[in-house]
Amino acid sequence: MEISESTQAVFFVSRIFGLAPYVVKRTSKGQIVDYKRNLLLVIYSLSVVFCLAGLTFKGIFLDINSKKPIRMKTATSRVVTTLDVSVVVSACICGVFCGIYGLPFVRELNQRLNEADDMLSIYVAAGKQDERGKPRKGLAMLTLVGFIITGALALDIWVWYRIAHKMKKENQDSDANVLGYCPFYALYYILMMFHVLFAQSALGISNRFRRLNVALYQVFPECKTFSFDERTR
Repeated sequence: MEISESTQAVFFVSRIFGLAPYVVKRTSKGQIVDYKRNLLLVIYSLSVVFCLAGLTFKGIFLDINSKKPIRMKTATSRVVTTLDVSVVVSACICGVFCGIYGLPFVRELNQRLNEADDMLSIYVAAGKQDERGKPRKGLAMLTLVGFIITGALALDIWVWYRIAHKMKKENQDSDANVLGYCPFYALYYILMMFHVLFAQSALGISNRFRRLNVALYQVFPECKTFSFDERTR
């Protein structure tokens, strides 16, 4: 997880989802110098993920034990749905625990990224412009992914509500069975944010490799001509 001024939007959103229970230590000038775990944020992260996990399995058992199940109609569907839900729940729990116990790796990653930025800034003057464009990229990625996952989940809920409405004559609790899966859908947002954190780190590393290529072309301009000639052959 990259934590910097340019990625703080993604960092704060991930903290809301329980994946980054850290507080940032800054200098008097506002520069980020260190990160540390916060006990209240750790308790919040664990409470969110385990409450959602418990409510998810409660919703599954409610559907299984109902007179007319919505999804759990056959033994195969029960096994497949339970395994599918268990994978999502396990991934979210692992993501939260990675955030809690992964602070040393976060510090090491950000230290190396800062060292790379300091070294590349000597050769590449466009680094500050790239830093100014990063927050917009992070917000755009969050907005796009959030819009897609919200649309997909809304469509899924709407379809199951239509099915439950048709079954309401046979089972008065059909709407409650659909609502029982809402915590499971909420876990998808945690899983989505986990992927966004990986994507943000990957984009940050790729951006530094791009700046490294620019620096190498500036130091060794003959390499640029050589590589261009090789591609045109």
